[in-house]
Parts: sequence; C-alpha cells; structure tokens
Amino acid sequence: MAKSLSFLIEALTGADNWRFWKVRLLYILADAELWDYVSGGHTCPAPAKADAKEEEKAVREEKIIKWKAKGRPALTAIRLRVADKVLISVKAAQTSRDAGTTLETMYEARTCSRSSKRTAQSPARRGPRRRGIHSTKDGLPG
Repeated sequence: MAKSLSFLIEALTGADNWRFWKVRLLYILADAELWDYVSGGHTCPAPAKADAKEEEKAVREEKIIKWKAKGRPALTAIRLRVADKVLISVKAAQTSRDAGTTLETMYEARTCSRSSKRTAQSPARRGPRRRGIHSTKDGLPG
C-alpha cells in the first residue's frame, strides 16, 4: 500500500529549478512506492487482442483499470507540485509516465545545456552526468 504523499516541495516553475525538483519528487514517489509508475518500471498491461475471448478481454480491462487506479496518485503528485504555467503542459497526461516524459522533454535539454556552459568555464567542477526524470541504474534521476 502506498505511503503518504504529504511532503511539501517548491513547485516546478521551469528549467531553473528542474534539477532539484525532480530529485525531490523522486524521493516523494519512491517513499510512496509509486516511482515505478513514472520511471516505466511498472508498465500498464496491454489490452487484449481484438480476436481474444470476451472473458480474456474483461480480465485484461480489469487489470488496466487497477493499474491506472494504483498509478493515479503519482500523476496527482506531479500535477500538484508544478506551477500553473507548467500544469498546462501536463494536464492532458493520461499517466504519470506521460507527465514525467513531457517534463523531461521540456526541461532536461535546457538544464543540461546551461550546466554544460557553466562546466565549460570551470573544468575542475566536471563530473559524471546522469540525465532525465526516469530512473538510472541506481534508481536515482540525474
């Protein structure tokens, strides 16, 4: 069962606070056992094929409904932790994975290019770089 999502963090306002926001969100969702819905680790079951028996179609549809119900708190957590100008971009997302991918597409490239400019001026500060809101090999975002 999912744990509390009551942690408060600064709303995502854009590329300026994207990097810190996504790490904080990861911890909130991981603590609530919902991170896999955003990262793609727990994917939506596929619908039954058109030629499947009605019973199989019903079983598959029930699995999809249950998956969406379990994953909805992750989508809600994202939507409630973004500024109004960002909410417009994720309000149509059907899943938390869709919302996460949308935000990553909007802000990751801009954030990385800004960081690259700063590290280009300061080579001693360079280090390994991970990208994206979706999980990496250690389960943390870049």
